[in-house]
This record gives sequence, structure tokens and C-alpha cells, in this order.
Amino acid sequence: MRKEPMTEREFDLLLETSLPEAPPSDVTKWVNPWRTAMDRILLGFAFQGITLHFLLLQYILPAIGSVLLVLGFRSLRRENLWFRLCYVISLFNLALTLVTLVANATIYGGAVREYLLGYTIPLLGVDLCQYLFFWLGFRAVRKKAGLAPGAASAFALLVWNAIICWLGLLEVGNMPLLIGGIILLLYICILRCLWTLSTQLDEAGYAVQAAPVRVEDGLLVKAFAGVLALGLVVGYAFFDSYPMEWTPAVETGHQEIRDHLVDLGMPAQVAEDLTEEDLLTCAEATEVLVDQEIYPPESNREEVRWEGSRPYTVTLHEAEEELRITHVAVRLDEDTWKILHHFCWLVDPGVRGTESIQFWPAYRNSEGWEKVGDWSGQLLYDRNGQTYGAPFCRMEEESYSGVSMFGDAYTATDVFAEFSLPGEGQNHRGYASYSIRECQEGWVVDAWMNYTHPLSQIQFPVQTAAEHEKSGAWNNYRFETIQTALQFWVEEGIAKQF
Repeated sequence: MRKEPMTEREFDLLLETSLPEAPPSDVTKWVNPWRTAMDRILLGFAFQGITLHFLLLQYILPAIGSVLLVLGFRSLRRENLWFRLCYVISLFNLALTLVTLVANATIYGGAVREYLLGYTIPLLGVDLCQYLFFWLGFRAVRKKAGLAPGAASAFALLVWNAIICWLGLLEVGNMPLLIGGIILLLYICILRCLWTLSTQLDEAGYAVQAAPVRVEDGLLVKAFAGVLALGLVVGYAFFDSYPMEWTPAVETGHQEIRDHLVDLGMPAQVAEDLTEEDLLTCAEATEVLVDQEIYPPESNREEVRWEGSRPYTVTLHEAEEELRITHVAVRLDEDTWKILHHFCWLVDPGVRGTESIQFWPAYRNSEGWEKVGDWSGQLLYDRNGQTYGAPFCRMEEESYSGVSMFGDAYTATDVFAEFSLPGEGQNHRGYASYSIRECQEGWVVDAWMNYTHPLSQIQFPVQTAAEHEKSGAWNNYRFETIQTALQFWVEEGIAKQF
């Protein structure tokens, strides 16, 4: 046994001989910048290319994919010009993803999406450029490693995405399940082939030095997640309703006109809420027709139940009347009528957000009646003995496209009144009004209103009540639509209601 101490040279030789010639593969997988970067890039492409429309994965997966692409191309940005350009595009897409996700937590998400829709072709061009530069960068790396520069899989990825973009521009709807499955399988095969090509570079001894960074990958991911979380919180907290101009209501006077309208049959609440302009318009009224509905309609409905052999009567929904809708037609002269659609919440409206009333006016698709003048109306509520009023945030005629419950596309033109109710006070109410003139006898006055009220603030992306109505959807867990109408006809100068 040797007792002399080992020299430094002998220790170095012993250490060298005890180590393997190459580190284990499971170690090089994580320390090799090329392998790590390519794994992130290919996984990022997979998350962006495969869309799953459930559990919000259509938003979560592309966002994760954008982050992975930034991390991957960031490590390779010094390798060649093409990867550097891919890195710039990935940064742009990440910023666009962040803006879109935050906007979707506000009522302005629809406007942002509509704005970006106008730049569909340039944005698709940017995405295709990233796949083009990736192919060119991959070719350059293989050539540098002494391999054949061909990278058919990377080119196939470019072609696959170009075809998907082309189908999107053609607005191709739901394709057969078999074709969709084949397209998805091709995409998975392309990514698998790319992963195989990247491992060939490892086997050829190709290695890269990761580009230096000032911010570590983990910190970058945390920063993105933090900014996104903060944006979502701010969006839901401060941008979930319309900005309304509530001011103390001013007494308009003209009580004699109100009394005259009440004597003709107009409900006192409706007469009290009219603006001065609408009151003066009705000063010479000669007739008033009223149609009033309480929602839900089954309020105070009685039902007979049995306890053993003994029947007893219960009242369902007692004192749960929520919303009163009143339609009024005021005859201004022999041929002219003023139509009023009035609503009043009898209880606290509950969820605050955006409200919308879609009107199908009597002159819509009718040859018997024509519109006279402009639309008018206002919103009101009471608090501490004071009445506050505000104009509608938006009330105008709008043309839009939608899809019916039967899947048929259509284009329509309707009048929409959009607004938000305050989170305080009581007797939240409002009305909208327009005038019509008879131009042909025998035509029915068919005046409809569809009032859409939010039921939940938990939704992503956030959708306004008007957007919900235009989509062609009806009631769901987020919104509820109440449809009512005023219908009558005039025969030999006498108005008759249905």
C-alpha cells in the first residue's frame, strides 16, 4: 500500500480517467442550448397550431406557445440572421397576444378584435414569414454542421400553415371530421420529423453557445404572467361597463301635459319620465294605447300541492316581480303616432355590466308605416330622494351580420340602445321613443323590443349585451333576453289592439 501523498499531477490524471468521455444523454439534453431551444420552438409551434375550443384552451395554449417561441429563438438569435428575425417576430406576437388577452377582459375586446380583423392579411403574412425564416435558419444550421442543407420538414411546416391561412381567408366552415383529422395528423408528423432532424445535429456534434441575456428565462415567464394577471384584474374591475353621464334630473314642468296624458290612459310613471321634448310633442295627443308586462310572467302564480290526502295552495314567486315593461302608443294626429318603450326594475337589477335593448320598430320591413323624426329617450334612477338621469351610452341604427339558431348566416339592420346601470339606488328605469306616420291603410303596427340583461360577470372573452344579441344567441348563463311587443292596427280611424 502506498503511503506517500499523491501529487497534484497524479490527482489530475486519476480524475480524468475516472470520468466518462461524454456526459450522460439525459444531462446533455438540458445543458445543450440547441436541444433546449429547439424543443421549446417545436412545442411553441404545436401549441399555436392546434386549437382546442374548450376550457379556454384556445387562449391558453397559444399564449404558452408565444412564450416558448420567444424563449427558444432568444437562445438562437446569434446563430444566424434568420433565427434573429424569428426572434423579432416572436416578440411582436407575444406583445400582440398580451394586448389581446387583456382587451378580452374588458368590454372593448370586441372593438380590438374588429380592429385587428382589418389587418388580417398583414398579420398572417408576419406569421408566415416566421415559418419561412425558420426554414432558412434551419437550413443554415445544417449546412454549418456539415450536413445536407435540405430541411423538407421545415418547408412542409411553412406550406401547412400557408394552406391553413388560405382556408381561413376563404372562411371555410366546419370541415368533415375525417379531413380535419388528416390535417391534424399531418401537422403532428411534420413536427415529429423536425424533432428528428434536430437530434441529427446533436449526433453530428453540432453545438451552439446560448446568446447572453439580461433577464433569465424564469424571470421573463414570471414577468409575462404578472403583467397578464394585472391586466386581467384591471380589465374586470374598471372596464366591465360603459361610462355613463349621470347627473341630477332637472324638473321639466309641463305638469298639465302629464296630467292630460295620464287622463288618456298613460301610466303615471311613464309620463313622469318623459323628457321635455317628448312631453311637448305629446301636448296635443288625442289617444293613448298601453300594453304592460311584468317579468317573470309567472309571478304570484298559485299552485295546488298535496300533503298526503290534503290539498293546499301555495303562491309561487311571491314578491319576485323583477321587471316591468310598458309599451305606449300616443296618437299625435290622425295619421301620426308616437311609440314609447319603457322599462323599470322593481328590484335590484343584480349583476352590473352592459345592458342592451334591440328594437324592431314598426317601420321595419313595413310599407304601411314610415319613420318621422329621430329617436329619443333617457335613463333614470332614484337615490336618497333624488332622481338622476343620463342619456343612453349609444342609441343608433346599425347593420350587422350573424348566424341564426339553425346555422344560417344573415344580415340585419336594427336599432340598438346600449347602457350600463349604476351599482346604487333603486327604480332603475328608462325609455326610448320614435314617431311613425301611416302611409298605407290596413298595416299593423308591430313594434318589438328585446331587452338583454347580464346574469354573470364571469366570462372570457367579455361580451357586451349588444354583441350577445347580434351573435344570434338567446338566453344562456351569461345573458337573459326578454322579448315583448306592442301590436295594434287602425281601421277607419279607430285603433284596435291585439
